[in-house]
Amino acid sequence: MKKIVYKSKAIQGVILIVGLCLLLSLWPFRFFHEIVTTSVPVQTATMSSVIDDEKLLMQCFVAQYDHMDTIRVYLGEDSVGESFYLRLLDEEWQMVCEEKTVIDYEMLPGYVDVLVDIHMEVGTMYYCILQGIDSEIFVALENVNPEENPYGGILYYDNSEVAGMNMAADYNYIVPLRKEKVLLAGGIIAVLTAVLVFVSGKLFEKKDKLVTAEQVFKAVMNP
Repeated sequence: MKKIVYKSKAIQGVILIVGLCLLLSLWPFRFFHEIVTTSVPVQTATMSSVIDDEKLLMQCFVAQYDHMDTIRVYLGEDSVGESFYLRLLDEEWQMVCEEKTVIDYEMLPGYVDVLVDIHMEVGTMYYCILQGIDSEIFVALENVNPEENPYGGILYYDNSEVAGMNMAADYNYIVPLRKEKVLLAGGIIAVLTAVLVFVSGKLFEKKDKLVTAEQVFKAVMNP
């Protein structure tokens, strides 16, 4: 800690260390994440039949990534009541998620966010079930081409298949930053680090000071 160095070299060393830590946080540690969404968008806003305590809607889908964050369901303006259940079952029909969601009438007609926050097995079929809680809700359904939506499955209403239709919804997954974004962010960090090292060297080119490693450590760690 008593080692003496030039102030410019100390600043450049700190910049390089910070830049390296940021690069490592991108890869291989992958601390930063992004949201990837699979959607069945609302186009015609065709509404389902009433969903209540007894009549359920079930949408089958295949998990694309290993962690789902939220599911956004489009509710119609004729929905009444206070809340509804969204349940997720795995391929063995074991319930992995049950969320009670309050109906916000100020948002209707529109999307309602349901927090899921579960780990999933990629490529596995899951079942999303909607049920009213002393309520009657209506959700948007859309015609779906299986070739355009290979991860969508069969839609059921009151135990009967609804042919050619899927529930209009957004399935939001949390994933580590993908390769393209990692390379872009890494390139920006590398360039900024190089520029800051160069500039700091130029600033102290004519007048540099000697400082101890202890002073540098305190200056960096105090903030």
